[in-house]
Amino acid sequence: ALGAPASAALPSVVLPLTPVRGGLAASYVVDGEPFVGVVDTGSPFLLVDGTCGEVSRGRWGCYPRLARPGPQGSLNDASIEGFGGQETLVEWRRGRVELGGSSTLKLEPAVFGVVRSLQRRGGEAAIYLGLIKHRQPIIRPTFLEQCDARALRVDLRYPDARTLEVSTR
Repeated sequence: ALGAPASAALPSVVLPLTPVRGGLAASYVVDGEPFVGVVDTGSPFLLVDGTCGEVSRGRWGCYPRLARPGPQGSLNDASIEGFGGQETLVEWRRGRVELGGSSTLKLEPAVFGVVRSLQRRGGEAAIYLGLIKHRQPIIRPTFLEQCDARALRVDLRYPDARTLEVSTR
């Protein structure tokens, strides 16, 4: 099922947070490619940059346009989504998502969005790691739903060591 990817049975994963344009961003890997996304309590999905430069000259990573073979790949689904004051064309895909350093959380297959184009409406364009878990049944699976998150902890005590902990138990 789309909402239940296989994942490593880790009690939690800690993601370092880095400052970016007044927000905080985390790093993750999708289908072997590294990405950065702004952690966003107002978004439900994990996104990657497929514009490869249109969004801040590729600072978020670059997801290739070529389709991947096998059970991963395109869901033959695209939508216009509103994120950060931008209208974005998002291609929905299934693939492997990895988060964390030494204790990596792996989701496969995981549903994620590839931003293919955007129309600026003011504000800053960015790629987002959404932290909304619950959704309506007609909406695709959220990132936190897919990793079976039970709790989140954001530690902002030390500016040089800010973290986001996603607990799965």
